[in-house]
Amino acid sequence: MKSKGRSDDVMNSLDMMELTVKVGAALAEAGFPSSYVSVFVNAPGKVRLQGLCKFPGINRPWSGLPLKVKGVESVETKLR
Repeated sequence: MKSKGRSDDVMNSLDMMELTVKVGAALAEAGFPSSYVSVFVNAPGKVRLQGLCKFPGINRPWSGLPLKVKGVESVETKLR
């Protein structure tokens, strides 16, 4: 049974990595200025945008974009 649990953990990790890439790609395709911004997926469906952004007020328009990516349930925005 332990190998099944490990297999599930590996699959969750791969799913979270895939979601990270998808959200990053969606932001890049939309023209998000991402040179100092990182996308993190800490748990399945939970996305965090973190970093520095040179454009004032950028948090609001872009924070909803990751929610359009299949698999994203919530977004936490920690941009400065």
